[in-house]
Amino acid sequence: MVLKSELNFNGPITRIDYYSAGANSNISYYTFGIWLCHTNLSTLTDTFANNYGGNTPVQVLSANPFTINTTAANQWFGMNFDNSFNYNNNDNLLIEIRWRNTASTPAVANKCWDTGQSRFLEAEIYEATTGTLDNRVNYLRISHSNVGVEPASLGRVKATFE
Repeated sequence: MVLKSELNFNGPITRIDYYSAGANSNISYYTFGIWLCHTNLSTLTDTFANNYGGNTPVQVLSANPFTINTTAANQWFGMNFDNSFNYNNNDNLLIEIRWRNTASTPAVANKCWDTGQSRFLEAEIYEATTGTLDNRVNYLRISHSNVGVEPASLGRVKATFE
């Protein structure tokens, strides 16, 4: 879960990047998908559907496979979305990632931080309805478009990022 206070914009989300904690070479995830969803919750429950807060998740990326390559730690890697998600800047944001893999596929090492509250829900089964809560959150970067720049002391410049 990403809190509204960490986003502070409204508009279409078009990409997400994660920060690597190590080299990840040709790691493929099958039936890979990302869903985004608004939620009014500030901490997660252990049930996926309850966390949606009455909203419907929107699939923004689908790939089969999705392959990750990073050459070292401390690198951004990510994915452009197939469909953008219009974030409203009123709610918190859920990022749900699902994939199917064999047990022999290594995990991708990402840097995380401890939030002190339940903001990460993990399950090992693709169709899981419940999972295990955690306080950690991945370092991530969210790209968006159509956001105006606020007026600055050097002038009243506004721009649109695309």
